[in-house]
Order: sequence, then structure tokens, then C-alpha cells
Amino acid sequence: MKKFLFFLALVSLVSTSLAQDVHAITYLDVPRSQAAEFVRLHQQFVNHSQGADRTVQSEWLMAHTFGGNYSFVIVDVYESIEDQVADKPLKTLSENIEIMDLSEAERATLNEEFSRYFNLYLEGHSDEVRQVIDPEDMFYLSEDFDATSRQLLVINRFNPKWSDRKEFLALWKQENMDAEVARGHAVAVFTTGHYSGTSATVHINTWYPSWDAFVAEEKALDANRTQPMSDDLKRMWDLGGSHSDEILSLVGTNWNSDRFVLSK
Repeated sequence: MKKFLFFLALVSLVSTSLAQDVHAITYLDVPRSQAAEFVRLHQQFVNHSQGADRTVQSEWLMAHTFGGNYSFVIVDVYESIEDQVADKPLKTLSENIEIMDLSEAERATLNEEFSRYFNLYLEGHSDEVRQVIDPEDMFYLSEDFDATSRQLLVINRFNPKWSDRKEFLALWKQENMDAEVARGHAVAVFTTGHYSGTSATVHINTWYPSWDAFVAEEKALDANRTQPMSDDLKRMWDLGGSHSDEILSLVGTNWNSDRFVLSK
């Protein structure tokens, strides 16, 4: 019983930390030929930029697999817009490097590496801020969610009108999310809404632990695709506006850790 109660408490803590309100998202155009170097440098400088003054809750790096026209996505998770605005990662990074016990040659090398990293980050990047929608009722996290493994994130983008968003999401939960959670292939499902930048009104984020789990879910959906839609499902698609999908692979994160760890 004690182990079971501990497990429930752990799941509650994890769910709360994943379902923070604000996701600051940066889309990067890192050349594929320099992807490995970028990942190495990103891990290094994320770890160098940690400190007590940071307001970020977790940082995630994902690689584009199918869909959108970019190479990597960085997602920084915050409890509030105020925390997102207040966060100063470059200031903390500079202060941490300043107090490192480095020789002149080592400091010069580190500065050169940061210059390369920052150029790869900046060129062709775009960003947006999104907020988690209804984390109490539209956020699912399985105990099988494992951020140390290279999971898949499928993003379904919809553009319902703002006036239709509430009805669209209620129908999506009724017609899609509840059944998907019940099938057990996904390990996390949640939605985000546009706050700033240029982006779709709604992103539906579904995490799978493996390609096999994703394929199993698609096979389950295929069985119903030739069947007539219910009136509610028709209504959902009519409200959804433009629609696109993409698949990302988790590269690494410092979620529930004091170090940025690459997923395996």
C-alpha cells in the first residue's frame, strides 16, 4: 500500500510539472550537416546556463522527423508568462562561465564554441509562445512516460475560430482523446493554444513511446476511416479549420533533472 501511495504521489507531481501553463517554442533551421555539433553544443550550454535565478521549469530539444520545414524545436516550459519574460538564460550563462576555473586557452575555446552555437541557433529561427489548455480535463500522462528514451511527439495543428475553440476542443476530447487514451498506445496527450507569434489556434500534442506504438495507433484508426462519421465528429472537423500534422523525435531534456540528458 505504501508503494502504491508513493506511486500516486509521484504521478501527481510529474503530471503537474509537465502541465505547466506556458511553452516558449523556438523553431531552428540548423543545417543537417551540422546537426550533431549543434546537439553537442546545445547540451553543453544548457547545462552551463542553469542557476537559482532561472525561472524555466524544463527545457526540451526535439528533432524534426516529418512535416514542418525546420530541423530542431526547443521548448522551454514555464509556470507563467511572467516567468517566461523574467527568465535570463544568457545572463546566467555569462555569470557561470565567468567563475569557471579555466585557462585562457580553454576560455577562448568555450567562447568560440558559444559563438558557433549561437549562430546555428539564430540563423533562420522563428518562435512563438503557447499556453496549455485546460490541464485539469485535457491533460493525460501515463506512468510509462520516459523522457530518457527517444519518444515521438505527433503534433496536430488546427485553426478553429476563437469563438469556436471551446466547442471544437470539447468535441475533440469526446471523439478522439478519450478513445485514444483508452487504447493505451499514447503515453501523453495535451493541447496548447496560441499566445504570441504566428501559429495555429490549437496544437494537439500526442507522445508515443516508440514507432511501434505510433503504428499500432494508426492501425487502430485505419479500421474506422472507411466508416461513416458521427454527427459530432463531422462537426469537429467542420469547426477545425485548416489542419496539418508533423512528427518530432525527442533528443533530450532536463525535465526532472538538474542536467540536460540526451534521450536514448
